[in-house]
Amino acid sequence: MSGIRFFWRRQRAWRGVACAVAMALFLLVGHGTGCTTAADELAWAKWIPDGDTVQLVGGTWVRLTGIDAPETGKHGAPGQYYSGRSRGALQELVGGRPFHVRPVGRGTDRYGRVLGEIILLDGTNVNEELLRSGHASLYWFPDHPAELISRYIAVQREAISHERGFWPRVLGQPVARGPWVGNARSRRAYPAGNSRVKKISPRNRVEFSSLEDVYMHGYSAARSLSPWWQVQ
Repeated sequence: MSGIRFFWRRQRAWRGVACAVAMALFLLVGHGTGCTTAADELAWAKWIPDGDTVQLVGGTWVRLTGIDAPETGKHGAPGQYYSGRSRGALQELVGGRPFHVRPVGRGTDRYGRVLGEIILLDGTNVNEELLRSGHASLYWFPDHPAELISRYIAVQREAISHERGFWPRVLGQPVARGPWVGNARSRRAYPAGNSRVKKISPRNRVEFSSLEDVYMHGYSAARSLSPWWQVQ
């Protein structure tokens, strides 16, 4: 519940407990509290194009931050492996249900989409659930709180260890079994023989035994080399 209360505070939508505390302060110090009894702001999904993006009723776009789901096909082109099931998982979680959007990091991406976590009214963190079920993978950005990244890594490790969702097939490919090299600055990784590895500074170079090792440590395959495109 602490994460949801944090979101509500940021949105200036106080619950009864917060109002009671504020009123106590008012009685003690004799100043206004700014407390309001207005209903908490809720959001509803209008359209879900893929497993990590939601358009809200009203038109606002939300990009579920810190995760990446397989790309769905655009303009008749085929999508990545598991993209339909990832989209379906997100639809099942938020379709027809009210939820809160908790902004994270810089707040919006270069496309103007809100970057955040989706929290259901029962406290379920949708971003984490997609990671836990193997319908999305961790995708690190430098402005994300360390606490959030730690939570996501732990949940992703659970999904990988229990072979959930797309992980068994993605990590079973030949390209996944060989060594990979990560960049500590970007947290992106490349197969050891890739030309991009030579451009990584020695002080930022991190060696991984396999693609599973990459994801278990909170790094991600570079998008241009996404193994989800290569699944047969």
